[in-house]
Amino acid sequence: MKKPLFILLIIILFWSCSNEFDDITYTITNDSSKTVLFLFNNDLISLNKNEKITYSINSEKDRLAPENIEFSGHKRSVKLEMSNMGTKGIFYTFVDVTCFTLSVMNTLSIPITIKADDFIAASVDTDPDAFDDEDFTLLIKENITEKASIYTSTPNFRIILNDYPVVIEWKFIDKIKEDDTVIEINTIYVIIK
Repeated sequence: MKKPLFILLIIILFWSCSNEFDDITYTITNDSSKTVLFLFNNDLISLNKNEKITYSINSEKDRLAPENIEFSGHKRSVKLEMSNMGTKGIFYTFVDVTCFTLSVMNTLSIPITIKADDFIAASVDTDPDAFDDEDFTLLIKENITEKASIYTSTPNFRIILNDYPVVIEWKFIDKIKEDDTVIEINTIYVIIK
């Protein structure tokens, strides 16, 4: 009688240890300055600033992540960060992306349109006719300087639809020292020649 009971206890022990379908806890937090709308586990979720939501989901599914993310403003102004905390679960956090000033000087006698993937955005200083918010391009008229915003400090600039030989030089300046005071300017200066 002891042998079947012992075997039954071993089977129960193995069965309880082999249950690999434990719940995973997902915590999604919005630390950005915008309201974020997204799909998670087929649910449409809206998170306001400093709001968070927690899900416990059976781990037999693939690892989940927020999808179809939408928010107001430029598409690069918010990013999603993920951290896996082992047994504590998976954490997703929406955060603001640092926005830099873009100052582009066109020294040529023709207008030039530049692009930096989809990182360029209009700013309050941008000529409304200079920025195309569908293609994320910036038109710089001849012999002027145009200002905009950019969501990267390492852009890959290129000229759009121009057969004219053009050289683009740029430099990122984060701080300057003026009268023993350090001033953060976070500006990318571009010269087109």
